[in-house]
Amino acid sequence: MACYLHNVPSMNIITAVIFICLLTFSACAVKTDKDRTYLETSTDDRQNGPKAFSNLTLTIPIEKLVSRADYILFGEVTGVEGQVESLERGFRLPVSTVTIDVSESWKGDISGRFTFKSLGANIDRVDYFSEEMARFSRGETVLVFLARFGDKILPVGHIQGKLNIPDDQLPAFREQITKLIKGDNLE
Repeated sequence: MACYLHNVPSMNIITAVIFICLLTFSACAVKTDKDRTYLETSTDDRQNGPKAFSNLTLTIPIEKLVSRADYILFGEVTGVEGQVESLERGFRLPVSTVTIDVSESWKGDISGRFTFKSLGANIDRVDYFSEEMARFSRGETVLVFLARFGDKILPVGHIQGKLNIPDDQLPAFREQITKLIKGDNLE
């Protein structure tokens, strides 16, 4: 896994080191939590307890993305702001607040502007992203699969919950997703 850190100011060195430690692989175990499967890794020695954790998202079939998503939205990204926030287990992690102008809501009754969070961020011109984190850019058109995790709304499967669908493929993709939402098979 690659972690992208560029132009790290000296005040952010500690934050960058902690973030890299969270992404370090040493021991792995496949875990299932609320019907989510992920690879959990830690740098623990099994004697003194865990020192750092990281999750590597496994491939999620489109059927699972649809069933796990509370919202499936298509629209243009109008804002992306990075900040450090406290998440589960008290970890402070870089998070992007993403705003989209929803043009189509395929699941969930959403219209207009909608804001959600995504792990990873650009803070003070420094990128804090790993390969499995979704990156959003102002002006891009996206299809997002979003789910509630506690008090936050995040992409399902990190990068897998964000798709860039070419205009000519959108009608066919919409039809497939609509079938899955209704419980029909894709065959």
